[in-house]
Amino acid sequence: MFLFFFWIIFGGLVGWTVGIVRGARGLNPTSAYVGLGIVGGLLGGYGSTWLLEGGPSGYGNDLTSMMFAIVGSVIIVIILATTDRGRS
Repeated sequence: MFLFFFWIIFGGLVGWTVGIVRGARGLNPTSAYVGLGIVGGLLGGYGSTWLLEGGPSGYGNDLTSMMFAIVGSVIIVIILATTDRGRS
C-alpha cells in the first residue's frame, strides 16, 4: 500500500514537470498534465505487479514498481502532449 502513494507522487511530478517544460499556463493545462501523470503512474506501477508477479501480491518490488510508474506516466503525458500539439 505504501508504494501506491509513491506511484501517485511520481506520476504527478512527471506531469507537473512536463507541464512546466511545455510552458503550460494557468491551472487547467498544468492540472491536466498532473492528472494524466498520476493515471500513468498508477497504471505503470500496478501493471508492473501483474507483469512481474502475476497479481497484486504485496505491490511488487520497490525499485521496479517505481520505474514502471515513472515510465507509465511519461508515456501517458507524451501521448497527451503530442495530441495537444495538433490542436493548437
